[in-house]
Amino acid sequence: IGYRDEGDVIDLGQAALLHDIGKTFIKPEVLNKAGPLNSEEISEMQRHPTYEYLSLHSTGELPPHVLLAVRHHHEDLKGRGYPQGLAESQINLDVRIITCVDIYDALTTRRVYRKAYRTFPALKMMKEWVGSKIDSKVYYEFVKMLGDIR
Repeated sequence: IGYRDEGDVIDLGQAALLHDIGKTFIKPEVLNKAGPLNSEEISEMQRHPTYEYLSLHSTGELPPHVLLAVRHHHEDLKGRGYPQGLAESQINLDVRIITCVDIYDALTTRRVYRKAYRTFPALKMMKEWVGSKIDSKVYYEFVKMLGDIR
């Protein structure tokens, strides 16, 4: 997908592994709620990227682009995401990859409020979000990669 430098791949891997560490700051009763979240709970959940950014930034151990990839993984190509409402041109490839994989993981993992989707239904659902939540090139490369490993 365009990564040629091993260091860039390692940085992407670090950001991907750390992308939800901010959820450790969310109250367990909100994080594990079986029903729909109310507006206050949604606001709290939407703060997790900022929590992880601040927490990881304070260590001084990660480069700025890794911290930004972690912080922006819930941004939306149409500018409707969070925490900053970035537009498509402001969202780099690392973030686009993490977002795609995070959405796949969220769909294919059992939650307290729903069963896990199987691979094909999850990918079909994700295809509907291409161009709004998910970058088209990243999505098609992701599908191709899944086909290669299955």
